Amino acid sequence: VSKILLFNFLIFISLLSLHELGHAIFASILGCRAKAIIFDSSFPNPHTEIICERNLEILAMGGLIFTLPLSFLFKLIGKEGDFLFYVVFGLSLFLSISDFSYFPPLANLRPLMEFTGIALMVYGECRLGWLVGEEAYRKLI
Repeated sequence: VSKILLFNFLIFISLLSLHELGHAIFASILGCRAKAIIFDSSFPNPHTEIICERNLEILAMGGLIFTLPLSFLFKLIGKEGDFLFYVVFGLSLFLSISDFSYFPPLANLRPLMEFTGIALMVYGECRLGWLVGEEAYRKLI
C-alpha cells in the first residue's frame, strides 16, 4: 500500500510540474514570455505567470494540451500502462479545472470535466489495485 501511495504522489507531482511547464512552453510558442512557475503554499493553486501583450485566453489550456497526449503514450504500453492512461488522463483534466474559467468556450464544461477527471482517476486506481492483486495472487500459487 505504501508503494502505491508513493507512486501516486510521484505521478501527481510530476504531472503538476508538466502541466505548469506546458503553460510556459505554450506561451513561448505563441510569442509570450513565462515569467515564473509558482509552487507556493500561500497561493491556492500552483500557476505560471505569463507576460503577454495580447490577451490570449487559449494560453490557459496550455497545461492540458501538454499533459493530455502523455496519457495516450501509456495506453500504447499495453495492459501494464493501461491504468496509468486513466490516472494521467483524469488527473490532466482535474488539474485543468481552474484553467477552464480563463477560457470562455470551456468555462461551462468545468463541472463535467471535474466529474470526468475524478471518475477516470478512480477507475485507473481500481485497475492498478487489480494488477497488484493479480501479482500477489500469482506469488501465492
